Amino acid sequence: MPPCAMGDEIRVDYEKLIVSMDDIVRDLYQKWNDSMDTNISATLDRPLMIRSHTRPGLLEPNFDR
Repeated sequence: MPPCAMGDEIRVDYEKLIVSMDDIVRDLYQKWNDSMDTNISATLDRPLMIRSHTRPGLLEPNFDR
């Protein structure tokens, strides 16, 4: 495509947008990481599903218990 007058301006705006989105993702990841339990290895050793104590024959998720 031939160059246009707005091309450079659009490229600069695009690069600002990418940096801004990257900052948002990094911030969200940091907040999520800070909210995690410090003993992650113990959490990873637990099964994801367990037998239901209230509804026999069914499974229940075992997240954050």
